[in-house]
Amino acid sequence: MENPKADSAGFTVGQNSYGANCKNTTMSTAGGQVTLRPEGNPVCGNDGTLEFGNKDSGGIIATLDGVKDYRARCFAANQSVRCTVEPGQ
Repeated sequence: MENPKADSAGFTVGQNSYGANCKNTTMSTAGGQVTLRPEGNPVCGNDGTLEFGNKDSGGIIATLDGVKDYRARCFAANQSVRCTVEPGQ
């Protein structure tokens, strides 16, 4: 529900709210077990859009059990969710 008179600038979306329905951070897939790990906290920008990470830091990191060479990083950008593949850590 939208409230145009509410000031959302700089509003931090806490882990208890954005993750309330996402308690399971691991899932089984045909390729193996995938683990999701958030880096940082999402915020609501001055224009009302989600700001959460970028291609270099933050966002959500997804790793596949047994694979150390690469991982995925997903982040909010230009009112969409984007994912990149990067070297593993």
